[in-house]
Amino acid sequence: MVEWSSGPGPPLMNESEYSCQLKNGIIPEMPISSVCASTNSDLSFLSDLLCTSNSYVKILRIFSYVLRFVNVKKSNVIVSGPLYASELNQAENRLVRMVQGEVFSSEIRDLQCQKGVLPNSKLKNLNPFLDSYGILRVGGRLGNSDLPYVSKYPAILPNKHKLTNQIIVYFHLKNLHIGASSLLHCVRERFWPLNGRSLCRKIVHECIACFKAKPVVTSQLMGNLARDRVVPDYPFNCSGVDFCGPFMIRYRNQRKGVLHKMYICIFVCFVSKAVHIEIVSDLTSEAFIATLKRFFGRRAEGIEWKFILPRAPSFGGLWEAAVKSAKYHLKRIVGRSNLTYEEFLTVSIQIERILNSRPLCPLSSSADDLNALTPAHFLIGRSMNSIIENNFTDLNESVLKRWQRVTRLVQLIWKKWHRGYLSELQQRNKWQFQKKNVKVGDLVVLIEDNMPTFKWPLGRVTKIYSGNATLIRVVKVKTQNGEYKRAISRVCLLPMPV
Repeated sequence: MVEWSSGPGPPLMNESEYSCQLKNGIIPEMPISSVCASTNSDLSFLSDLLCTSNSYVKILRIFSYVLRFVNVKKSNVIVSGPLYASELNQAENRLVRMVQGEVFSSEIRDLQCQKGVLPNSKLKNLNPFLDSYGILRVGGRLGNSDLPYVSKYPAILPNKHKLTNQIIVYFHLKNLHIGASSLLHCVRERFWPLNGRSLCRKIVHECIACFKAKPVVTSQLMGNLARDRVVPDYPFNCSGVDFCGPFMIRYRNQRKGVLHKMYICIFVCFVSKAVHIEIVSDLTSEAFIATLKRFFGRRAEGIEWKFILPRAPSFGGLWEAAVKSAKYHLKRIVGRSNLTYEEFLTVSIQIERILNSRPLCPLSSSADDLNALTPAHFLIGRSMNSIIENNFTDLNESVLKRWQRVTRLVQLIWKKWHRGYLSELQQRNKWQFQKKNVKVGDLVVLIEDNMPTFKWPLGRVTKIYSGNATLIRVVKVKTQNGEYKRAISRVCLLPMPV
């Protein structure tokens, strides 16, 4: 077939004769064979037609106008105006027949020879047949139903073909981004795509509008514990800090009036999970510096800051869990009561004692021993500035002096911490599988807590941070409002078609 977009060939006469007929008002008839469309069309024509647009409706209308032009040249009857429904149906039948001739040529040849399809054919379970237009249809069991002909015998579409994907996308958009199961039902009212359920799921998964309505957060395999959490150290030598609140208190002897906000600052030891609670009057820098001074005076001294990413609470799960535990007791003890400052301070210190008494692991495997290793074991019995002692755990207690026996008891606690507590940190409770890394140039959606999903900003990854491992957990994203450094748990990777 000669490609219709190339136009007619050169006139079959010399230039002077052609110009003379134009002057006399005679228009020479173009050869119809130069523009034709039939079931034996060249495969390049179908490929070029499907590449003109990703819209099935647009392709169908283009092909309808092509067929109208061919019919006008054949019948010499001029037809103008909008397309008729019969023209669209004719174009659709021609398109389906061309695609079927390209993919199911052997099955069509067998059916034309009055033979059934071969046992190894993909269509053997569909009992296919050729209708009067030469279209391959499903010979199902609904022949006695009241359904329309195209619903009783839907046209068969190949699995991996561009026209099949465009038809499914058309039905998906026509039915307002319907789900995969309902989409398959709508498509099968006219067509029967092979492996249709997987195709519908793929189309819905790759739909950007559906993804933005229900984004999927990016995740990665949970990382290894930091060295500061698995190496013995002094309590609170490496700590995490977080705030929670506000909580409303009243002044003493105040029956009515304005309530005042108070906040709780929680320090958590990385090694022993010990908790230190301070009361803060506000969230200013001056109040936090005063809190740090009180903390240093009672627990530690010196400071080196390391900050986590903004909007990434999963990077500080240790102190987030401590905040959750503190709120759990506060809600049940205080409730809606308005305590005074002294009462609130007393309750907070009692909660600190309770949290430091929670069990980490059993001290022994004996059924009669009900004692457990707690964070309080690491806070009682020695000074914060004590020197490093020799290891007495392997020596017999009878050969030790009294002060060495006390040191041996403390060292046995650390030995139990190694054997019991650290082994419980081995397993990963979530993020258990390694995922494909985010790459530079990927399109993502940034999660915003106070905005609906459709208004979450789109961005492109400009930089990745691998850290100590090859797995990417932090990225820098550029949006129309600027660049932001975010954890991958705060971005949603857009599904791009392969």
